[in-house]
Amino acid sequence: MMEFIVEAEIRGVVLGSRVVLRDIGLRVRPGETVVIGGPNGAGKTSLLRALLGLLPIEGTVRIGGHDVRRAHQAAMTQVGYVPQAPALFPEMTVGEHFRLFAALRGLRPSTLSEAVQAFGVSAYLNAYPGTLSGGWLQRVSLALALLGDPPVLVLDEPTAHLDRPTRALLWEVLRRKQAQGVTVLMTTHRWEDRVLEAARYLWLEDGRLVSEAFEPQWARLKAWVLRQPNEDWIRRLPPDWQILRFAPDGLGDSTCVVLRGPWASRWQAVQTLQAGGNAVIRIDWLSDEGEA
Repeated sequence: MMEFIVEAEIRGVVLGSRVVLRDIGLRVRPGETVVIGGPNGAGKTSLLRALLGLLPIEGTVRIGGHDVRRAHQAAMTQVGYVPQAPALFPEMTVGEHFRLFAALRGLRPSTLSEAVQAFGVSAYLNAYPGTLSGGWLQRVSLALALLGDPPVLVLDEPTAHLDRPTRALLWEVLRRKQAQGVTVLMTTHRWEDRVLEAARYLWLEDGRLVSEAFEPQWARLKAWVLRQPNEDWIRRLPPDWQILRFAPDGLGDSTCVVLRGPWASRWQAVQTLQAGGNAVIRIDWLSDEGEA
């Protein structure tokens, strides 16, 4: 058994006049799950595209023992890839996509059912991509990536277009794949995507892997407070915390409060809100790029 199923030494990736990746060293063992976080524009999509041989790089990348530049087709047979934006042919139905991908992977049509059923897309096999919502397009992309049980799944912001129930379904499917020994390499800018158990959480900033701790510099706290909250706590917020939203949520008696501040003092901000005599009924953590 090979020691590493993904090996990358990327000295640089340049797009136009901009250096988007630099000094990337990444080794992933078979069956390992690695989640790469980072703010928008950090280079997460470029990193995955470089690993898959879709961008010119200075350096080397091997997947399943195959050099992605010299033996690209052999390397890609090891991978199920979900791009950030679903890439489907508008003139082909969902079912035709599954048959095409199966043929490209040398699979029998009888093997399609598991991937189709995994994300519940069987009812849309005769539909065209243009008639589907963003969430259902993402479901189709995820199901296509599972075809043939590839040993490596590469997922670029897979939760970006998914509602909560579909995200829960994604985590369930990925946990099954983890149990089967599949390698998962995933990017995200959502702090809450840490719900997936991973061997490593990496942090990418300005084209560099800067940390093996999934900890952004900034975070947003979204809280629902019962009735109109006492505002005395505002003056006692930790340094550098600011209020982005403070208004009734329109769904009842609660008020929605959105705060932004340093990740390191996030719990102090929560305690300040609660200590003000406010009945906090729910709290969500968002990445700094998350919608308020």
